[in-house]
Amino acid sequence: MKKEHQKNLDKANQSVSHSTAMCKEVTAKVEKLIYEAHTFVTTLQTSADSNTSKGNEKIPQQPPKINSHTSDHDEQELKVSNESKDNVASSSRGKGKLLSNKPIVDNNKDEEPDENELKRIKAREAEMDEHQRIIQEAEAKEREEHEA
Repeated sequence: MKKEHQKNLDKANQSVSHSTAMCKEVTAKVEKLIYEAHTFVTTLQTSADSNTSKGNEKIPQQPPKINSHTSDHDEQELKVSNESKDNVASSSRGKGKLLSNKPIVDNNKDEEPDENELKRIKAREAEMDEHQRIIQEAEAKEREEHEA
């Protein structure tokens, strides 16, 4: 009876160890997914801000002159046009940011990341630096073409 009880305890311990290992693996994958989602949203926010500023540059800042003999239809079009400009301008002021500064996951861990995790983090940061460099080069090239 004692041997059977010991076998059951050993099986339970193995199951717990396996479950713990699986939880650590899944946690690492979830943290990676959250990091990638955060990176994507940051890039998306940067693009949205850039596109908004480019759109604002293309919209004339002075309202069009109204002829004294405008029709109701013309006045309605002018009103819609002005409302569109107001909407674009208000969206560029930072209302409704895509990315909040609140953390998704509690990163206050008691344990330090292992060597593989540190390598993964450094590789991801290098990839993001390269991505930002490419974006900045493209924007500089676009400005040069626009000025020419």
